[in-house]
Amino acid sequence: MSEVFTAGLVGCGPRGLEHAEALAKAGGFKLCGVADPNGHARSEAAQRFGVPGFPGAKELAEATRPQILIAATPPQVRGDALLPALGDGLRALVVEKPLAPSVAEAKRLLAACGARGVKLLAVHQLRLCSEFDALQRALDEGQLGEPRVIRASCHGNLPNQGIHLLDLIRRLAGARKLLWIDAHAVRDAAALDRFATAETGCAPDAQHPGPMWARCELAFEGGLRAELSCGALYARGEPFVDDWLQKRITVEGSEGFAEALSAGGFRMLTARAPGWQAQPGSLDDYRAATARFHERLRVALREDTPHPCEAAEDGAALETLGWMAGCASSAREGRPAAPPFDESFDALDAWRLLSAAPGPASPSAPAVPSAPATPAREPSAAPDVSFVVSVVDNRGNLAACLKGLLGQQLRTGRRYEVVLADHGRDAARMAQMKEALRPCDKLVVHDTDNELELYHRAAGAASGRILLLTEPHCIPEPDCVQELIEHFERHPETDGVALRSTPIARNAMARMEQRWFEASVDGWNAPGNWRKVQLRGFAVKRRTYEAVGGLQFRYLRFAEWEFGARLQRAGVRLGYAPGAAIRHIYPPTVPDFHPHVEDWITGECRYRDEVSAEQAELYFGLPSDWNNRRSYERATARRLCGLAWQALCSGAGAPLRRRIGLALAMVGAFARKAPYALWGARARRPGIALGKAAARLRMRAWQLISEDRMAIAYWDFYLAVMDDARMRYLARHPAPRRAAPRTQHVDMANYPGDCLEGFHPREESAGRAFRWSSELAVLRVDVPAGAWKVSIDTGALRGAGRDFSAALFVNGRRVPDGGIRMAEGVLTFDIPEGFTGSAAPEWLGIACRPLPRRVLAKDERRKLGIPIARVTFEPLKKE
Repeated sequence: MSEVFTAGLVGCGPRGLEHAEALAKAGGFKLCGVADPNGHARSEAAQRFGVPGFPGAKELAEATRPQILIAATPPQVRGDALLPALGDGLRALVVEKPLAPSVAEAKRLLAACGARGVKLLAVHQLRLCSEFDALQRALDEGQLGEPRVIRASCHGNLPNQGIHLLDLIRRLAGARKLLWIDAHAVRDAAALDRFATAETGCAPDAQHPGPMWARCELAFEGGLRAELSCGALYARGEPFVDDWLQKRITVEGSEGFAEALSAGGFRMLTARAPGWQAQPGSLDDYRAATARFHERLRVALREDTPHPCEAAEDGAALETLGWMAGCASSAREGRPAAPPFDESFDALDAWRLLSAAPGPASPSAPAVPSAPATPAREPSAAPDVSFVVSVVDNRGNLAACLKGLLGQQLRTGRRYEVVLADHGRDAARMAQMKEALRPCDKLVVHDTDNELELYHRAAGAASGRILLLTEPHCIPEPDCVQELIEHFERHPETDGVALRSTPIARNAMARMEQRWFEASVDGWNAPGNWRKVQLRGFAVKRRTYEAVGGLQFRYLRFAEWEFGARLQRAGVRLGYAPGAAIRHIYPPTVPDFHPHVEDWITGECRYRDEVSAEQAELYFGLPSDWNNRRSYERATARRLCGLAWQALCSGAGAPLRRRIGLALAMVGAFARKAPYALWGARARRPGIALGKAAARLRMRAWQLISEDRMAIAYWDFYLAVMDDARMRYLARHPAPRRAAPRTQHVDMANYPGDCLEGFHPREESAGRAFRWSSELAVLRVDVPAGAWKVSIDTGALRGAGRDFSAALFVNGRRVPDGGIRMAEGVLTFDIPEGFTGSAAPEWLGIACRPLPRRVLAKDERRKLGIPIARVTFEPLKKE
């Protein structure tokens, strides 16, 4: 019997329902669940298809374990929702076009899928429409000779329907290299309404924001040109069925002409045959393209063959995203754009900005770089500085902040603007800002709770040569902008600077926050230090901000430091402008700063999950909780508890002193690990909550007696808030797992962290890198079946002889104590055939009595077991 694949649907809008119906028509699929944050849409879809409903992709994936996940949601809200849903058993992720807002985001998703063996498919179903397939075949077979001009048009805007045609143009152009793109956009709704082709007139597209009319010309090597027209003024084809179905492509070649029209068929006139050759089309055939997409997916999964829309196969979906960014860049700048295009550039957001104001795009609009190596031109009329402020966290200081922003004293010939961003839910605040702002200033409204996203959107709307990021509870000095301009003029080699911050602390709690900040930032403003991105006062050249991709707001408040590290990696020179100053109002109560700390830690954890461990550790160190995150997971904790129990129960034959020492250590280890084996990372939270409450009581007790002692309690409270936020993240996000590399020589310092459990971070001694194990540790390895001699090089850091109590296990079987040898700091033992090569991953377990406290440094709190630099597996020679 043929395999039936289970499928989960994320997004219960009209397009999502089409996918569900297409699965039924394709056959070989069983819908197992739907997900949508909209409760009404979710319940209707769940009832319609008789499956359970869930609020998000992660919940759907965890509950149903689908083999296929279909994401039919707008890319703007798709974000990171799909990454946690890439669970065990998933074989294909189907994502509606466009694949992601940027090429970098798409590559991140593709890499995550590739690491898990999941096919990633972009739904460009027009590739499977018979009329467009016939056009592709005619061109491939040479029926039209050498193609000269490709023309494409559609009623929907470029991010909606135009991207389908851009994808088809890319395929029709074949391997020809794209040379440049020239595009323009019109967003004057009144003017477009007068000439609109569509009977429905000219209306904005809320799901795919973009200008209501755009024309793009693409030039390829060899003389091929392509023209794409999208929107209200598109040219209708015949037969006409419906505006939204009017997707048409024509190709003029050296030996013929051909036309493909969605739901209208294909026709061709070629020098190789007399008269027109035609292939009829129909609405039913056009609508069946989505079902054909899933039919091909069924075959690809059963036979392990490529799918025509598989992102990893030809890179078409990624290249189409890059071309869409190039079109936006050209339309924004008013000049042609050439590849390579900036992979981190959010093309969808750029098209949204192109539709944000009436009138044609002009050179004075914020420029979008076409490539990092070719920064956008600075318009002559642009202001020198743009204040960029998200006003949500104003803490009652908005009026004072606005007064400082709008009261800058500049010398003749200097100009600045104020760009404010808000989620738009506070009508009184909105009215206050509109009344205060000048005609040259801007107010960006976007409904989001992500403060850093508001900053990024405000930066995208700014037109100044320099972006000055500050907070709404900060008051710039009257000469702040003038001093900043003069600083950049004196230091033209500098692209970004930190501003001087002076404190306003109105009570003891505010002074605690001030103390913490001043102690933490000591040295940050020194030359060469990259930790200069602080929202309270940081300025950067706009072209630099855009070239490196700006604030990655998915990392929440941690995006500040991530941006600083990224600037440093890009070779951007950062400095300190002490003359440009802002006054920072510190929070007077605990609730004012508490959410920011949690926001920061959540973003940091998300960052560490997405980048390499080496990169994160290089810039931000390695918190002990993060290093031990696997030990907090129930599965790992249960394995370590089992290891402790085995060490207790299988010590016969070992010297009594060692058995007693090891037994005591294992009892303590078992007691510490058991709560995590039952409740996972949540087991730490009660203890953290008690510590947080105790520190808060101590703060109150010392508040009127000694601020120095209050500062100590405040620091303990701050650390507890950070620990609590980190543990809540770890409880929701299990550490990713990958197969252990097949090797017989394990270099512990550089071995993948997700193959280590219970080991401390890498360190060095006498120029040699190693890792300490804790009292219980597991090393996952992959070695072929056979008999092996195992060598564990300890570097003699615990002594030349075996003067410590330890038990070693291979795949859960204890190595006989008498069979363990040690010479010159190297532990060796033999394992016979049958110990390795099983279906499950091989693992080497260590149960050890840790070093006694008396030999450790006073500030050492870790449990140190065995130092290991290298583990080697050598085949045993047969007698």
